[in-house]
This record gives sequence, structure tokens and C-alpha cells, in this order.
Amino acid sequence: MSFTEAAVSCSNVCFAYASGHRLSTAASDGSRFCLQDLNLQIEAGEFVLLQGASGSGKTTLLKILGGLMQPEHGSVYINGSLISSMNEIQRARFRQQNIGFIFQEANLDNQRTVWQNIMLPLYFGRQSLEKGSRRATELLNILGMSTYKDTKAAYLSGGQKQRVAVIRALLNEPVLLLADEPMAHLDLPNSIILLETLRKLQQISPVAIIMTAHYLPEADFEPDSLIDITALQSTRT
Repeated sequence: MSFTEAAVSCSNVCFAYASGHRLSTAASDGSRFCLQDLNLQIEAGEFVLLQGASGSGKTTLLKILGGLMQPEHGSVYINGSLISSMNEIQRARFRQQNIGFIFQEANLDNQRTVWQNIMLPLYFGRQSLEKGSRRATELLNILGMSTYKDTKAAYLSGGQKQRVAVIRALLNEPVLLLADEPMAHLDLPNSIILLETLRKLQQISPVAIIMTAHYLPEADFEPDSLIDITALQSTRT
């Protein structure tokens, strides 16, 4: 894993919808731009809080950065790789090896143990089982979850499940971590724990983090950058 390039570099990224469907080309007649001429650069180890009104394109941008969608126009580089020119198979391979995701729901298999849930990415990533096991053990210890290693996910609290989701997302040592409203279903104490968890993990690995959130709980926490998505774009039509 190399951190010599900017973690994220977007130039003139456009994405449009019409009648709820993606356009084959970004036209102006009758279409609704979700993203228009968006430019963004994020460095390795930077923690960015991305804000904006509902429907402003935050989740769409995360999907594009994560290689789940392609922009209509513009370029998207992740750690120096031009993912916007990759085909679906290439993006999937790149995503598995370089990008981690945290969602509103932890998306754990309740019938599997914490350890089994965490180890799933190793089946798709680039790490060996031995190296992945060492990293999983390290992350479990750092986040205070080692005693739950053999506990089924069904018996965890919501905050504990999100911590397991964070460990799973970081197991393959991604260069970029995308967190889409990860505090949406957490109470205040667990929201603060999640933020502290992400900061703590950045101290051992220079992963860039982009998190969307409607609010930040009152805590001793500040992102490196607070960005409104509309400020990244040209005037919309």
C-alpha cells in the first residue's frame, strides 16, 4: 500500500438523473444534476466531514469514489489510480483491495461470530490469512472488542456492531474509508465512541476518511476538513 499520491483527486465530476434514472449522458434538458463539475482533493490521513442537504449528492459522491458508480464526465483518482476509466470488474478488484465502507447499518451476519464477520474481506482482498489475522487481533485489542471475538453478532449492542464494522472495513488496510451516515442509528455515547474510534485508528494507519453526517455530537472532536458538497461544484442549472 502506497500513500505517495493524494488519496482522492476529482476533477469536473458530473452525474445526472432524469425521472429517477441515470442518464446515459449528462444533458441539461429535463435532467437533474446530482453532481456538477465537482472538484475535490483529499490527502492521505485526512479526516473529512462531508455535509449537505438531503438529495445534494453526498451518497452519490461516495458511491463514485468507492467505484460503485461511474461519473458521466470528469476524472476520479484514488491513490493515483484513475478509477473512472476502469470497467466494472476492474473497479470491483480495486475496491476490494483499496477502499473500505461503513454504512448506517453495520451489516453483520448475526449468526456468525465477531471474528468470522471481521475476516470476510480476506476472501476478496490481497492479504494472507496470517497477516489478516494479526491485523484483526490488533484492531480488536485497540477498540476493546477482543473479549467479544467468539460472540455471535446477534448478541452485540448497536455501538459494538459498528465497531466490528469499522474493523472489518480496515482489515485490508485501505487507502480510503467511506462512511455514509454511520451515526444515524447510534445514540450519543456510541456516536462519540465511533468518532474516537476512527481517530484512534488513523494514528496507526494513514487512511483517508470521508464521512457524511447531518450533525456532529458535542464532543472533543474536529474533522480536518468540514466541506459542504455544494461548495465543491459549479452553479447548478
